[in-house]
Amino acid sequence: MKKNISSFMTVLSCSLLMASCSNADNSLKNDENKQSGINADANTIQKPSAQKSSFDVKVGLMSSSTGNAPLIFIDEKGGIQGFEYDILKEIDERSDYNFQYEYQPGDDLFNGMNDKEIDMIAGIEISKERTQKYNMTNSYLDVYPITLLSKNPKIKKLEDIDKNYTAVKEDSMQTTFTIVKDYENNHDNTNIDYTVSDWISVQALLRDDVKIAIGNSVAMPYFYSKYSTKKDPLYFSIDYDYPQQSYGFLINKENVDMMNDMNKHILDMKSDGTYQKIFKKWF
Repeated sequence: MKKNISSFMTVLSCSLLMASCSNADNSLKNDENKQSGINADANTIQKPSAQKSSFDVKVGLMSSSTGNAPLIFIDEKGGIQGFEYDILKEIDERSDYNFQYEYQPGDDLFNGMNDKEIDMIAGIEISKERTQKYNMTNSYLDVYPITLLSKNPKIKKLEDIDKNYTAVKEDSMQTTFTIVKDYENNHDNTNIDYTVSDWISVQALLRDDVKIAIGNSVAMPYFYSKYSTKKDPLYFSIDYDYPQQSYGFLINKENVDMMNDMNKHILDMKSDGTYQKIFKKWF
């Protein structure tokens, strides 16, 4: 009888121990899950903590109500997606930096940069004016600013917007907007609808609210690949009369070391083929 009781107590102890371990594992997984996701109050998107010696760098990502696909956007699960994010993820893996992302409108990000609350901003066109005030990395993306998406294969150039209802994203920091606005100011026959994003411009085209959507040479081909069908074909044309614009990461003027580090990693990624794989994934 004592032997049976002893055996029963041994089995019971093992069962309790296994249950305790299982609860501990579940608790750990729950805690890990809480480490990623969106902090709605701070508009901060965090990633799981990396197992490396690193220091935090706050990276500003340009937000809009409809996202900025394919460069940067939030998916249906609340995660960051896009070409720029994949570039940043790869640099994060290669460097001593631990990137923490601030997904906010452009004006808020620049205010944060000037107040030293943001260390770096992604998705910024490189210009003489910006390089005088900030450090800018070498280019990680070169685009033609005027690309026309339409349902008419004869639409090829910017001047084809005359008398055709046209949609374009209103963004004073983008050359695309500046060129279209200048054209409108110098021509009487334009009918231009300024939208909050390239996607809204494309939606207007798909609904036949406009005849042309204008964006750059990565955005418009991206939407063409997603929405052009045999039944309802779309056409895009790059206007090569307007030179390429380059995008880089914008960094505070005094942080030269970070700029040099970013340039090194961009060059390494292009040299070893990683950059090309990311580019092919999105474009």
